[in-house]
Amino acid sequence: MSKSPKLLTSAADAARVCGLSRRQFDRLVKASILPQHAPREFDLAALVPAFVRYVEAGREGGATLAEAKLRTERERSRKLAFENSIKAGELIYASQVAEVLNELAAVSSAEIEAIPGRHAATLAPVTDPAEMRAHLLEIVREYRASHAAKIEAIAARLAAQ
Repeated sequence: MSKSPKLLTSAADAARVCGLSRRQFDRLVKASILPQHAPREFDLAALVPAFVRYVEAGREGGATLAEAKLRTERERSRKLAFENSIKAGELIYASQVAEVLNELAAVSSAEIEAIPGRHAATLAPVTDPAEMRAHLLEIVREYRASHAAKIEAIAARLAAQ
């Protein structure tokens, strides 16, 4: 007939049962996560269920500590890749995008607002709808070409930065 296992054991044996290093085990005992029966004496009947609750709660057990380290390393890698993309010019900050969009809106507004003054004298005597359409189409094409040139100038300036 075999002996039943002792329920009281040392810290070293209790740490081994839980699959922890002695340092991890002592830290959990100090944090009152794992119960102590008496100084340097542990009751396995109380210790094992407490350790199981601890691991199930997602705290640092054997596997969850490795997962936390992996998450940290992945986050560090993602951050480094992001910083490298910015340095390589593949990404730009939202504030830079807003600045360019504001500049484009200002250029566009100025060009559109200048159309009546530039073309009023030319369009005033026109009464034929076909002729008016041709003039307006020419104005729109001029505007597009001018706007495209200004966009290219902004892009060239940004590329030089």
